Amino acid sequence: EDDRRVHDAEKRIRDLFTLSADWYWETDTEHRFVAVEGIAFEQHADLYKDVIGKRRWEFPGYAPLEGSWDDYRARVDRHEAFYDVAFRQTTPSGEVRYLRVSGLPAFDGNGAFAGYHGVAADISLEARYRLSLEASERRYRAVFGNNRLSNILLDPANGRIIDASEGA
Repeated sequence: EDDRRVHDAEKRIRDLFTLSADWYWETDTEHRFVAVEGIAFEQHADLYKDVIGKRRWEFPGYAPLEGSWDDYRARVDRHEAFYDVAFRQTTPSGEVRYLRVSGLPAFDGNGAFAGYHGVAADISLEARYRLSLEASERRYRAVFGNNRLSNILLDPANGRIIDASEGA
């Protein structure tokens, strides 16, 4: 009966993991990957075949979306948890993908740093939409706000001003 309870608990954990992330990863004390598992990881096995033994910053075409590798490395060298850090990855075929990664430091029974474990998700579709929206907003601001005309955008339902150029 104890074995059954352990099995059921492990299954629940695996199921929750599947709902929350595309893959799970672990690193050693030097931040080298020692384990990576998950359906999305398996689906892109050709892309990730050389992950084990490498540090995140050693992957070609892979970089933090915000900040720098120095910022990231300083954080993990301080053994700080990190949540929802976005990375941009350019695959060997030229495809651009975006990943969201979270990690927690792990410590052994004596309290010594043992590496990190965490989860990752492919957020490429979401990131492409967000970047497209940001680009559209920049174009709108450039056209609407950076001309000599007085531009006013009205809500047709009630006639209220929604936006106005600086000249207006």
